Amino acid sequence: MNESSEVEVGAFQRDEPEKVEKTPGMSAIENFMKGGGSSTSEKPETDTPEPQAPAASPPQIEASLISELEKINASPEASYEERLERVECSLEEARIIVDALMTAGYYEKRYQLTKKYSVVMRTRGVSDQERLQNAIEANVPQYAITMNEMTSKYNLAACLAELQASATVKFGPDDFDGAIKVVNKLSLPLFNALVNVLARFDALTFTVLSKGVIENF
Repeated sequence: MNESSEVEVGAFQRDEPEKVEKTPGMSAIENFMKGGGSSTSEKPETDTPEPQAPAASPPQIEASLISELEKINASPEASYEERLERVECSLEEARIIVDALMTAGYYEKRYQLTKKYSVVMRTRGVSDQERLQNAIEANVPQYAITMNEMTSKYNLAACLAELQASATVKFGPDDFDGAIKVVNKLSLPLFNALVNVLARFDALTFTVLSKGVIENF
């Protein structure tokens, strides 16, 4: 697989936050990505605060993201090899990923941030998803941007196996506490760059285990 040393940096938007409200007729992922709808009708001011709609739970978000990915990968004109090509993965690398997931229980991959600096990502486990869910339930975020940022931080910390920067730091599968401390101290540009790398890594591993893997391995 050809790895690029350039990482697209997606900046988080920090404009005026919007309340998370579920719009009737829209799916959980649509409401989550949209950040909730807003009404154009004017309401008289009152001292009584309006009740807040509960934010979408992590399982709903995860399931919706997986569903969207499956729709893309299920294109009838795209073969398994063609879908692997979209995520820059060869059949040989896919075989290595499958073997690692089935034997070791996780897969790791190194990405170059620059010629000098790199990061190693590790696939998340069920316990990582449960940790994120518990954190969101405990904090009850009221805004979409808060939910988005918390999810990104927890997923990045759960996947961060090694970060080679001014010093090289490594984290085992059970060292979430150490990883989240490092993530919380990252500069925002580096954090956004690592989140983009994580998105590429997730797309790779989900695609490898998508429809067609049985016929090829």
